[in-house]
Amino acid sequence: MASSIEIKNLTKAFDGSKVLDDITFHINEREFIVFLGPSGCGKSTLLRMIAGLENLSDGEIWMDGKRLDTLAPGSRNISMVFQSYALYPHMTVEENMTFGLKNIGTEKAVINKRVAEASRILEIEHLLKRKPAELSGGQRQRVAIGRAIVREPSAFLFDEPLSNLDAALRSRTRIELAQLHQRVNATMIYVTHDQVEAMTLADRIVVLNQTKIEQIGTPIEIYQRPASKFVAGFVGSPAMNFLAVERLDVQHQRAVLTVANFEPLATTIHADSLPLNDQFEMGIRAEDLYVTEADARCHATGIVNFIERLGDRTLVYVELANGQMLIAEASSKEHIEINQAIGLNVDLESIHLFDSKEKAYHGGAL
Repeated sequence: MASSIEIKNLTKAFDGSKVLDDITFHINEREFIVFLGPSGCGKSTLLRMIAGLENLSDGEIWMDGKRLDTLAPGSRNISMVFQSYALYPHMTVEENMTFGLKNIGTEKAVINKRVAEASRILEIEHLLKRKPAELSGGQRQRVAIGRAIVREPSAFLFDEPLSNLDAALRSRTRIELAQLHQRVNATMIYVTHDQVEAMTLADRIVVLNQTKIEQIGTPIEIYQRPASKFVAGFVGSPAMNFLAVERLDVQHQRAVLTVANFEPLATTIHADSLPLNDQFEMGIRAEDLYVTEADARCHATGIVNFIERLGDRTLVYVELANGQMLIAEASSKEHIEINQAIGLNVDLESIHLFDSKEKAYHGGAL
């Protein structure tokens, strides 16, 4: 049975220093929620408080209308998968998976049925008699997930479970976790600093930074309409380009930007939403900054400083006349050389604006 979880005004402090400050949000039944943020932002601490491994300094946690934070960890009907796997080395895979169920007196027939189902889902039937030392990292992580599945919890908590795996295995296991969520009738909460994991797994992402929630939204909302400059710069690879706005004019109720070394940029951002007397920065992602010929009609020109060929696309590092470096995207088939003069064109509908408080403003449609 999947559960909804309510976090109410949650605060956590260590030695008087706040790690999380007045956190409030709701997790829906069967939702895959990802806590994303830089190291030290409090995402693992938040997960551990839901699990009951950390005490709250203030606030409440509720699950299905019942107070959760007053219960012992073992009474919360929650299973946690750790970064370190935490398997007993002297036990077989099957013994690791059944240990918790035996401790609470679960009937043998029920245990056997749950282990058979979990091992089938995770494709580890052939590993049941092996010990952890005989398994690869990916296999150990599957066993750790299997141990969580057999408990049939209302919610699964994952604390950076893929960080110990190599890149290829991490990519494959991401797909397996997404498929697992579709098969298992449970709510899932996942902690990571890896934005690719967040973007590919989450129904919604909770972006944390400096004790606060910066934004909660779907992956596409977080990426295309970031709520703040922090979110815009943290989510996306390469990071968003930021340029100072020298002047902001209004034409046909839309913001027109004057930016050093660029032609005036007529955005689709409604001027009514802007604090017009403020200072602004413009943000533009690499895929919305196109490379063209320097002698063509374009928004700006610059010199190629570095080229990053990624196979499916090419990232071009372009130095403007004032020394600012921008990252633009080009087709992998385009022939571009270092020190070449090139033109840049901006997708005007994809421009983001950030005021002096780093609040974001967007044009176009999602």
